Amino acid sequence: MSYFKNFRFTMLQQILKDMYVDPELLAELDETQKQTLFCRMREEQVRRWSIWDHNESIKPAYPKRQKNNKKVQWLLDANGNPWTWIMGEHKDDKTIEQIIEEEAREAARLQAEHETEQLRLKVESELMAMLENKAKTQFNPPETKYSHATEEIYCSVEDLNTRNARKPCVATQPIRGALKELSFNKVFSL
Repeated sequence: MSYFKNFRFTMLQQILKDMYVDPELLAELDETQKQTLFCRMREEQVRRWSIWDHNESIKPAYPKRQKNNKKVQWLLDANGNPWTWIMGEHKDDKTIEQIIEEEAREAARLQAEHETEQLRLKVESELMAMLENKAKTQFNPPETKYSHATEEIYCSVEDLNTRNARKPCVATQPIRGALKELSFNKVFSL
């Protein structure tokens, strides 16, 4: 009987720890056991919440900010008030039309520089292609109609004989085959 109580107690601890009941186990319980189990689970939820609430109340509402040495310091006028400047009130200030015109000129200048660079690159590539074509034609002249083979037709018989004349062969020693040499080496090595 004590084993059964220990088993029930450990199962209850596991259920309260996980806050989960296996559906098969739940199906085995009768209504009073289910009510008891759910009451215990609710008590555990309340206990956990109260611990969390206590811990949250101990924490400061706002985390401490790190000290920052950066400060904003306003420029002050002669009276000690923050200095202000209203655009257009000074005699050297530009009007809004002048400012817009300068911005438009700058944008046009940048666009012209970009277009000029693109045009320069295009012309440069075309010139390089032209130079390469000229170099190819200069160093590789086009073939003539008459090739070396056709020139041989018009040569004399004596020219052909001198071209095809064989040089006298120098008497060489007979070359032994690789197999003969291997067998010859075998005989002497034994």
